[in-house]
Amino acid sequence: MLGCITAWFNTIRMNDLNASLLIDPLTNRELEILRLIDQGLSNPEIADRLVIGLETVRWYTKQIYSKLDVHSRTQAIHRARELSLLNSEEAAPHVPAVSARQNKFPTYTTAFVGRENEVTELTGLLNDSNVRLITIAGPGGMGKTRLCVEIARKQMSHFRDGIYFVPMLTVRAASEIDLTLAEEIGLRLNDSAEPRIQLLSYLEPKHLLLVLDSFEHVADDAELIAAILKSAPHVKLMVTSHISLNLREEWVRYLGPLTVPLEDEIHDIEVYGAVKLFYEGVRRVRGDFSIIDHLPAVIQICRTVQGIPLAIELAAAR
Repeated sequence: MLGCITAWFNTIRMNDLNASLLIDPLTNRELEILRLIDQGLSNPEIADRLVIGLETVRWYTKQIYSKLDVHSRTQAIHRARELSLLNSEEAAPHVPAVSARQNKFPTYTTAFVGRENEVTELTGLLNDSNVRLITIAGPGGMGKTRLCVEIARKQMSHFRDGIYFVPMLTVRAASEIDLTLAEEIGLRLNDSAEPRIQLLSYLEPKHLLLVLDSFEHVADDAELIAAILKSAPHVKLMVTSHISLNLREEWVRYLGPLTVPLEDEIHDIEVYGAVKLFYEGVRRVRGDFSIIDHLPAVIQICRTVQGIPLAIELAAAR
């Protein structure tokens, strides 16, 4: 018993010593959240576990990143282990090599409107065994992410090892792509090999779909995608980007605006995605809105914003 107490005391003292190396030590709540991050829990899962708000979890996570001088979950865990802030001997048995976070997509509170032709074509490409990489390109505000998510949701049963949505918007440098991708698919990296080697080795036998969103921020490192296509024959990728990746295996589809009426009078708003989206947006704030009474104005608004989905939603909200 005395030996156990002594060992426990020495562990606590070492943790305190390492923690003191931080200019701004982590609070008890931050340490608690850091341990849950180490166990592979997502922010919503942490919020449920601790009975706190999701925004509160995000705020604490930012504090942890700032204090540890890191930019991702994987980096935070590595830094915490260097400082002995995590008891790896206790945590390890409870942490699976890969967390069950596949098939998690962004949540939308609005209906998906239009894009019937695009959905049909892109779904066909995704189901084609000869197509491994699809890039949906176009300027911001066109709805590239939403389109990808809607297509991916319907494909969940087609990929044995799941579908992973990987946002690239917050990636600051090409060197962080590997860490971000590993984090989102739940792969626990170690110091025994380069992150990319571990990532490719893990993906090699998998049958899964990677949805890489806003890849234009790191388009210069498209070689990672080329490496995945070469090393993992059963992995497919859907990428959203402002520009093409210029890869030989790439199938590019440029996403344009929603359809806008050419005439001032129409008989079926369902035919025109822009008008339908505007109507759905207005109904959320004006239950008494009559599309028939205001149809000419609605058509003019849709033309003015050139059928761009984001602009239509903003106009409808006003």
